[in-house]
Amino acid sequence: MEDVIKFMGTISRCHLSLKERPPERLLMLILVVILLGHSVVWVWHIWGANRRDTAAAFHYFRKAARLAGETPANIPSAPSNWLSAVQILMTAALSVAAYFLIGQPIGHPN
Repeated sequence: MEDVIKFMGTISRCHLSLKERPPERLLMLILVVILLGHSVVWVWHIWGANRRDTAAAFHYFRKAARLAGETPANIPSAPSNWLSAVQILMTAALSVAAYFLIGQPIGHPN
């Protein structure tokens, strides 16, 4: 148990920080790549999967209604997928926060 406490103490004293701020253009490029990458790779994939799932749900609902001998009810269209926009906005907000929190400009007196 003492070893675990010593290890946790060591970890608590260690931290990773970027002491010197990268050049502005490089930092902006990295944050924009992160934002666009997150939008394309993650949010776009989830948006597409949600659209396919919604279409499949409506398809099987209509099919079940026909098998039961009923006329499929008028189903309202699926609501817009606002969550994708929220995820992109949150990533943008985190990128802006990272821009202001990452280190000091190189050559800035401490």
